Amino acid sequence: MLLCSNAAGQAGGGLEHYYYVAGREIPALVPIVHFNTSTDWYGEARYNYEDFNTLSLYGGKTFSKDGTWSYSATPLIGGMIGSMNGGSLGLNFDVDRGKMFLSSQSQYSFSAEDRMNKYFFTWSEMGYQALPWCYAGVALQQTSMHKQTGIWETGYMVGFSFKQWTIPLYVFSISKQERYFILGINWEWQNREKRIQTVVYE
Repeated sequence: MLLCSNAAGQAGGGLEHYYYVAGREIPALVPIVHFNTSTDWYGEARYNYEDFNTLSLYGGKTFSKDGTWSYSATPLIGGMIGSMNGGSLGLNFDVDRGKMFLSSQSQYSFSAEDRMNKYFFTWSEMGYQALPWCYAGVALQQTSMHKQTGIWETGYMVGFSFKQWTIPLYVFSISKQERYFILGINWEWQNREKRIQTVVYE
């Protein structure tokens, strides 16, 4: 016996804009565009992220599970062109339980033109959704350049959300003169699609 039913797949995407402000330096703009299909394929484009005046493109597959502990993991492979030309491997990981959440983005990037120009970078966040429209927590970023001592930077974050919009604010090295701020203006969208599932009973 064949049984056909409608299953809801969900595609989505988003636009992210981050402004880096440090003292008297000219603010840096880092735009990011990402998209995921209803079959969990993922794509992402970044500019000024791996290096200034550098465009990077990534693709991967998302594996996720919902429950008391919900998680998603997306292995990525990508390439860069601009001030830095090369490749990159990465992993996006998210887990949440109730109002608590943890997210991490890691990548290993290397230049195809300079063997010495390669590094490992991780950005992590842990926070609490205190209100439906507000969350707060801590952030950590770690950068390890080739044959150099790794740099760890801790910071604090607070974010505000309204419908499809989220505005996060980060401050790093708050106790030092080199403190800097990152302001984000992000927009997300989702589109539910219907797929036909066919189940065979014998």
